[in-house]
Amino acid sequence: MLKNRISNIVNSKIFSSVEICSKNGETVYHVLIAKKSKDELVVESFESSDSLQKVVKIIGKNIPVIISINTDNVLSKTVDAKLTSSNEAVIDHTFPSINVSSFYFEIVTLKPHRLVSIVKRNYADKYLNEFKRHQLNIISIHIGYSSINKITNHFHNVELVGSNYGFFVDENHNSSKFEYTEKQREYQFGGVSLTNNSLLTFSSILAYLSPNQNSTNFDSLKKEFRTNFYNRSLYQKGIKISLVFFLIILLLNFFIYEDYREKITELDLTSQLNSNQLNKLKKLETEVLKKKDRVEILTATSNSKSTFYLDLLAKSVPTEILLSQLEFQPLLKPLRQSKEIELDKDIIIIIGTTPNGNHLSKWVAELEQLLFIKNVETVSYEYLSKASSKFTLKLVLHEA
Repeated sequence: MLKNRISNIVNSKIFSSVEICSKNGETVYHVLIAKKSKDELVVESFESSDSLQKVVKIIGKNIPVIISINTDNVLSKTVDAKLTSSNEAVIDHTFPSINVSSFYFEIVTLKPHRLVSIVKRNYADKYLNEFKRHQLNIISIHIGYSSINKITNHFHNVELVGSNYGFFVDENHNSSKFEYTEKQREYQFGGVSLTNNSLLTFSSILAYLSPNQNSTNFDSLKKEFRTNFYNRSLYQKGIKISLVFFLIILLLNFFIYEDYREKITELDLTSQLNSNQLNKLKKLETEVLKKKDRVEILTATSNSKSTFYLDLLAKSVPTEILLSQLEFQPLLKPLRQSKEIELDKDIIIIIGTTPNGNHLSKWVAELEQLLFIKNVETVSYEYLSKASSKFTLKLVLHEA
């Protein structure tokens, strides 16, 4: 049961599949990203590129990769399905006079034949090493278009044309190869839309999720890839789970400590409440009363007339102008302990923003027409942006 739980943690739900093929003598990479959702495989994206660096960016370093090496250096032939001798004998029969130990081969059933694909080890290893050098997580490989047999049984009476191969699948799901012609085609597979360039990448993921009885001489290599990915995923996710666990423990300790500290503080404060502290409280109360008196002096300057003036000013503000501050009878000097409060009487300071100077000039002219305003002075005008400028106005009122 523990093994199953660990397996669920490290098994990916997102897969990438890369077909390495040839076009006009150049290497092309077809990259498909798919997500396993319940019992369905949903295609997230598909791209083609001639740059391995771009392929690395598309896949990332956490998504497992299935590689299909299907370039011009791969040889593929069909043989009679009744040929049931050993794999080496099948290879010797299909490709006489080659040294099997120098090649990777893959043999699959492609009704009514067997499809045999081979590629030189050093050629395939070159691509595998490049993928590993870029820290991509290889979990399986295929030679040629061997994995295409995962989808041929789901088609009938249709031509399946891939990146460099073509089959006609009859009503009995038997496949017969025909001469490949490059042509863009689209297929529907269980609600998934596929093109001729994405057929093999999609079927390779299906082959990984539901393996066929295919024969290869690189099973140990695939096992090594899967083990490395399994261990790397377990390590990375184990670190994340451990960090979350320790963070939760630290937070719990912090809350417990804070609660304990607050209770200790309350007890300390209670024990220190003596006569000296009571005297300090009385002193604070006296200071609060003095400050209250100051506030009352400040607010006493507001009367019905000043309220009337401010009301007229508010109504005169154009909609284009936005006020940020309006100060009636501002302080001449900052408030100081035991000092008399000095006010700049009959003065109103206005601060705000305007989209342009014309709106401000028009408003200033309107203000000067008000009977209770003696003079309007523009204290400052600051350009903020193309659509906004900051201004400060000083309104001098007629003496009350």
